[in-house]
Amino acid sequence: MVTIPFLRVGLTAFLILTQSSCFYYATATTYNVRRMTGSAYLYATERRGQWDADGPPPKTGDITERPLYRKLQQSSTYSTGGASHEYEVSDMLPVGRYLITAIHEVGTARAGRDTVHYYEVQFEQGTGGIY
Repeated sequence: MVTIPFLRVGLTAFLILTQSSCFYYATATTYNVRRMTGSAYLYATERRGQWDADGPPPKTGDITERPLYRKLQQSSTYSTGGASHEYEVSDMLPVGRYLITAIHEVGTARAGRDTVHYYEVQFEQGTGGIY
């Protein structure tokens, strides 16, 4: 008689364990998200304390559609009247939306009544519907 209750408990446990495994099913999905990161340059124009139509430069964490450039060339002219700095940006990145992860001002240049501010930015661009 001792073997029958033990047999019932063992048979019941076996059936429960084998039946419960039928109810667990898991799937995994892989998403391929491409991100482009790097550094680039941009500029913003200011006249008498007011930013032009593009507005002020972006801040860290902003998403911008401003043109970003791969290259910034700086030249300086020294004369008895003082020193002047000129900047030129070139090699524009593809048009898109960029997340600014860091930004700092490289320099400024006068263009008539305008002051043009040049910035170096660190950015990310995602192509997985992220932004």
